[in-house]
Amino acid sequence: MEEVVRSGYDAIADTYLAHRDRSSNLKYLDILLKLLPPGAHVLDVGCGTGVPAALYLIARGCAVTGIDISERQIELEHAGFRVLVDQIDGDENEQYHVLLAEID
Repeated sequence: MEEVVRSGYDAIADTYLAHRDRSSNLKYLDILLKLLPPGAHVLDVGCGTGVPAALYLIARGCAVTGIDISERQIELEHAGFRVLVDQIDGDENEQYHVLLAEID
């Protein structure tokens, strides 16, 4: 099943990015930002290309680490943040202020 999901997201990655509504969830991100300390570290699970969530949070001073199953979406990312494929392989003691899982 995991491979079906991965290959599906890889197959639609370019089209999804081209048609992604870049503003639909920004009001929720603004609410989240009010609750976070300056420079908060965010773990974006299912980050895709980082558009719009990671890009928006980085522009407002957050440090973002993304994780996604789709290698193609990660190749397309534009937000300039660290993205891990399928797993968190960083420091096991790394801490985040919030975990974000944006759903359209």
